[in-house]
Amino acid sequence: MRVWRSWLVLGMLLIPTAVRADDHRADLYGGASRGGGGSTLGGFHQTLALGSARPVSKDLSFVLADVSAHFGNDVTQVAVMGGVRWTLFAKREQKHKVSGRGLLGLVHSNDGAPGPKDFAGAVGVSWEYIPTPTEPSKGWGVRVQYDYVIRSDADGRESFSRLSGGLVYRFGQHK
Repeated sequence: MRVWRSWLVLGMLLIPTAVRADDHRADLYGGASRGGGGSTLGGFHQTLALGSARPVSKDLSFVLADVSAHFGNDVTQVAVMGGVRWTLFAKREQKHKVSGRGLLGLVHSNDGAPGPKDFAGAVGVSWEYIPTPTEPSKGWGVRVQYDYVIRSDADGRESFSRLSGGLVYRFGQHK
């Protein structure tokens, strides 16, 4: 249990080292997703994030809800998390945006094993393509997102990765 906490803390400390500003008020993402522990599962992934209004931290977004559901023949796996995200290597007018993130939450599996809910943490990265970047940074885009979800191993369930791709809408700039 200490190992996954160490990795999560390390990831959250390293992510902000290369941050650039990217001010937008909020974004909403939805896409198809593949993930799973011992088997490959298909499903969906949705994220709602709010950007920070403070001038020193416009590169920071608060992930209010990060929800994914993956389905297979014998298992359904649902993750509900929240955390922080930092935009890396990007300016508002650029079409390509890369972000790193750290999340905490719960994962529920109905695989028949006892104790279906596990505390979990995740570290991840996303890439966005905004076809028409504007001042302020808003509009439709495409996002590809990868997360490694580290579960508490109290019930012997495996940590897992999830990869998703879909559409993102970025809501305008702070005033």
